[in-house]
Amino acid sequence: MDAHTDLLLDLNILSRATQKYYDRQLQPFNLTYAQLPVLLMIYEGEGITANQIVNQGQYDKGTVTKNVQKLEAQGYIESSLSRTDKRLRHLYTTDLAKTVIAQIYAIRRDWWNHLMTAIPCGEVPLFLSQTRALVENAIVASNTQSMPLLFYRMERLSARAWPGRLAMVLHVTGCNFRCPGCQQRSRIMLPEDARLLDPGSIREEIDRRSGFVDGIVITGGEPFLQNGLISFLRDLKDKHIPVRIKTNGLFPDPLACCLQEGLVQEVSLEIRNDLRHYAASAGLKSFDPGPLTRSLKLLGNAEISWDAVLEVDDSWFQDSDPGQLAALLADADHIRVINHKRTEQCVDPNLGPMDEHGYRDWKERLEK
Repeated sequence: MDAHTDLLLDLNILSRATQKYYDRQLQPFNLTYAQLPVLLMIYEGEGITANQIVNQGQYDKGTVTKNVQKLEAQGYIESSLSRTDKRLRHLYTTDLAKTVIAQIYAIRRDWWNHLMTAIPCGEVPLFLSQTRALVENAIVASNTQSMPLLFYRMERLSARAWPGRLAMVLHVTGCNFRCPGCQQRSRIMLPEDARLLDPGSIREEIDRRSGFVDGIVITGGEPFLQNGLISFLRDLKDKHIPVRIKTNGLFPDPLACCLQEGLVQEVSLEIRNDLRHYAASAGLKSFDPGPLTRSLKLLGNAEISWDAVLEVDDSWFQDSDPGQLAALLADADHIRVINHKRTEQCVDPNLGPMDEHGYRDWKERLEK
């Protein structure tokens, strides 16, 4: 993990360091970091209600109620019924709070000074505006119910991704496997600062190229992990755009949906090994072959073309059984065997290719 680009980790460290600092400095006042922003909002907005604190601080109601009760019990705030709405209570700071508030502001200012030494004075306004933009984006995202369709790379034109066609290739993020031989770690360990593509802009690009490309290839990672994929495929079907999808076969239900609705015209199944060694080649501790065999049955009964791709390497394949794989993939229109290539971006950079003799033997026994 690259700490320099891991915003999640950095924010977590900042949050924990801030809490540690405030809890230590506020100890003489019997206050905590969690209570501090609530107390300051009440002091700066005398008569504020708990609901207003919830909205301003993006808190849940239970957290605010708990902190208000503690502050009231400690004698720092008091409440009174609203004159216009008996369901509301207005919150005010007490004289006790006013005797210590200057010291509390000094603590907050001291923490600000510690942090701002990292920002040149002339850049502070820009930093604060960008921070506010981050906060506003976070608020919007935290209230979003649906998961986005995460495309992280687009090849506008490829002559190899779909044999016989000129295709646009869309790469999605994430995988349910952690294959040691995966050539691109970013497929399964997406950097936090990786630029994701906007589905809207992708649709616009598809429309621009609809008369030029022969189809779209969707690959991963594992495409069927994407919640928005089926909806996206339906849009492509409405535009009469052929689709080829590459999958590891572990998601038979969405695959069945694609086959039943005619959302894909070709499927490429990425096979890891024979069933006995599947878990090791997929980076798992155990492997349930049920979903894969269901997908194979669906494809065997489907009226579309499908192929299987197997990448071999120098690990478990010396004990694997090509005959078992040939029987497993008997219904495939084509089977292709490729040899692993060692790269720095590989999940296991020490994994090497199968020796040439063994590789030729696997190709002769499996390919069709």
